[in-house]
Amino acid sequence: MATSGTLAPCPGPSERRPIQFVVGGPSGRSALLRIIPELYQGPAPFAIMRTSVALATYNGAEYLEEQLRSVRLQTRPVDELVVLDDRSSDSTLETAYRCVAAWNGLPTRITISQNPHNRGIVGNFEEALGRCQGDVIFLCDQDDHWHPNKVARMLLEFEQRPDLLLLYTNARLVDRYGKSLGATQFAALEVSRHEIDLVRSQRGFEALLTRNLVTGATVALRRELLALATPFPSTWVHDEWLAVVAAAVGVIDVLDECLIDYRQHGKNQIGMHRKTRIERIGEVFSQRGTFYQHEAERSTELLGHLERLGARVSADKLDSLRERIAHLRFRASLPPSRARRVVPIAGEALSGRYSRYGRGLRSIVRDLFETI
Repeated sequence: MATSGTLAPCPGPSERRPIQFVVGGPSGRSALLRIIPELYQGPAPFAIMRTSVALATYNGAEYLEEQLRSVRLQTRPVDELVVLDDRSSDSTLETAYRCVAAWNGLPTRITISQNPHNRGIVGNFEEALGRCQGDVIFLCDQDDHWHPNKVARMLLEFEQRPDLLLLYTNARLVDRYGKSLGATQFAALEVSRHEIDLVRSQRGFEALLTRNLVTGATVALRRELLALATPFPSTWVHDEWLAVVAAAVGVIDVLDECLIDYRQHGKNQIGMHRKTRIERIGEVFSQRGTFYQHEAERSTELLGHLERLGARVSADKLDSLRERIAHLRFRASLPPSRARRVVPIAGEALSGRYSRYGRGLRSIVRDLFETI
């Protein structure tokens, strides 16, 4: 792995021999900006694998500057930054243009553009990822903060493991001011040691058939995964879709290290907090609705996609997914009468499917007491 260099003092104007890179504006016109490669001293950091950052923005001006600064200050500079705005109505786009002026001295290709119409978070990330040219692509939210060693630490895994398709990490939860909330993302999600061990032992698909464990803000992936995972279905969030497809066709892994600060500020498009005991008890007696029917439909959509990939997906994984769909349909068809649920739930529990495709005893209790 190439060693990262250091920034030299800024030379005077007469000493600068700039190179140019293109930033696409919202109107489709291009503006030429300048960077000064002489400011970067050290061995070329891009000889082995090229890196891209896909940053999807929407009304994120409040925290965008800090996020871009944290990307710029990585100990291993990135090769490419793709910022794609989804028709923000605030100053997000202007903030992005202003922040790239600080990218002096880093040989990074930067592209800033705006969608012609609002695509939503999933469509915006799909388009941004498709524009990236690097070998390894880092997903980037607009309101977080990357720790300085994030790119170097994750890239090392890809360089040492040619079979690795997708890697995700833990994160430190912080408030809107960047103050620690005293918890990690894995703690908030109640990720178990068993789940982490499944992923680390190349049984990630098995782990993800129980629930999604992957948050896009922590993800890096090989670009070849995109050809196997696109187009993203509208019923799935981009991060969970990428993770489960990667686990179906290859290897995913996890680093139980906090490499970003995951900001919680009340306006997150996808936020999280650790549920209290009262909230968990409330869920047991909540109204069920159509959740499990919807999950069965989403899993059926995934099955069709994986079947179209042919020999890339093993028969065992397809069979496991079909069994999960059957389990979800069972849960969706439980009768309203709690007394009449007892016997079928007991049978399903004895089959082991509550453990393989649910949360075990927690799911059993929920199915016994939820209002249907």
